[in-house]
Amino acid sequence: MPVPPLSRFMPHVEVAVGGCWLWTASLNESGYGQFSVGTKLEGNALAHRWIWQQLNGATDLTLDHLCLTRACVNPYHLEPTTHKENHQRAYSRKVMCPHGHLYTMPMGTKNRC
Repeated sequence: MPVPPLSRFMPHVEVAVGGCWLWTASLNESGYGQFSVGTKLEGNALAHRWIWQQLNGATDLTLDHLCLTRACVNPYHLEPTTHKENHQRAYSRKVMCPHGHLYTMPMGTKNRC
């Protein structure tokens, strides 16, 4: 019998100080969690988007990580915004250089600025 996706998802979540739910499985090249939805045809989903959809329904908006932690999948740390608003917030928080690169990159990656 197949294991329900939420039962497969939660073992990959570690609650950190500050309330972030850190994704402990695969991260993509940008530092966002990846979750295997099911079959090869279904493919992978961004973990934070997948859990948001399970709890709140689908959204076409960008999910802004209010905690500034890309590997966080805590739905209370996410806010749907437009793509433009998400970038404006990132620049105002000074987490991105003028070229759009993060000032602080995930462990094991090099800062491009």
